[in-house]
Amino acid sequence: MEVIKRFSLGCYPRYLYLLLLCLLLPALSSCSTSVHKLVDSSERFYRKGFSILPPQGTGWQVKDGYQQKVTFYKKGDSPKSSYVVMAYSKDHPLQFGSEEEFFSVMGKLRLAMEFRPKRNLILEKKVALAPAVGKYCLKSYSKMKDFGKKGKTNKDYLLMENFGLICLHPSDKAMLVNFAVTHRYPPGAKDQNFKMEVDNIISSLKLEPIERNAPPASN
Repeated sequence: MEVIKRFSLGCYPRYLYLLLLCLLLPALSSCSTSVHKLVDSSERFYRKGFSILPPQGTGWQVKDGYQQKVTFYKKGDSPKSSYVVMAYSKDHPLQFGSEEEFFSVMGKLRLAMEFRPKRNLILEKKVALAPAVGKYCLKSYSKMKDFGKKGKTNKDYLLMENFGLICLHPSDKAMLVNFAVTHRYPPGAKDQNFKMEVDNIISSLKLEPIERNAPPASN
């Protein structure tokens, strides 16, 4: 995977700020939803433009009710550790003439979505095209220290690993399907097996016909 050593949104045109805001809106949405225990991990969740199998194992909860988004959450075994899996589709305002252009723009924005300069210190970040998933698909990974709301003056921190996948929908290049996993944990409490689970979730993601009606959740 190619490593991006530095990036700054300060030098980008204003429309890229708008795209970043467009991508963040689903994560900030306060639409009416229900949070409940995930009972059947074999049930595929269908949303506009994609479907996905939930994480396997016990302890997962699902936030349901969105037409274009689904979120799974689980507390970790260590204090303050947690897992969040989120997938959603979203229209975007840009057109890409090539996969190289898509990689250049979306690689920087994908990582910018995860990074908050006042509270995060980046340790590692990678982005690469993901042809095994599909054309115009990009995988990302970042690892950082998260010092919380007190910012970098705080001596305590959690480690945060982010795994991402973002694709243009093959039948509508104005739609992005975005997948993200975040694992937060105290230093020394890393889940060594979680990377394999992330790979399984990514491999279960399918880009579906946009006009397909999602069956109601039965959980």
